[in-house]
Amino acid sequence: PPRSTLFPYTTLFRSIWQHLSQNRSVYLANFTAHEVDWAIQNAVIVEQATYQTIAPSWYRDQAMASNLEWIMQQNPGARAVVWAHDGHVWKEPQAMGSYLATNHGSDYVVFGQIFHAGNYNAVAPAG
Repeated sequence: PPRSTLFPYTTLFRSIWQHLSQNRSVYLANFTAHEVDWAIQNAVIVEQATYQTIAPSWYRDQAMASNLEWIMQQNPGARAVVWAHDGHVWKEPQAMGSYLATNHGSDYVVFGQIFHAGNYNAVAPAG
């Protein structure tokens, strides 16, 4: 879809999570902090998903790293395993891995897997 078609939606979704964030204390009267914070984060993810269709290519990786960081903050001391394509986990600038390596240093470890047989397509064939 054309950018002009999607931009109003990104603005709308951003306003929803901003409203939830700004009114967090109001929602805490009826919901736990855990429930409110997850609702706010889910609104962030909806805005990210809409915006990524018109954003620069690095935006998706930045959003994935940000979401993982948020989850880790909700679970202090926890460890995470993320399964992603090599283009996302590497430590090159603007890849998700570069953001995670910056924040976690040597605690960020990338390991790969190989397949003995079969096919895997991360990107649709050109044509």
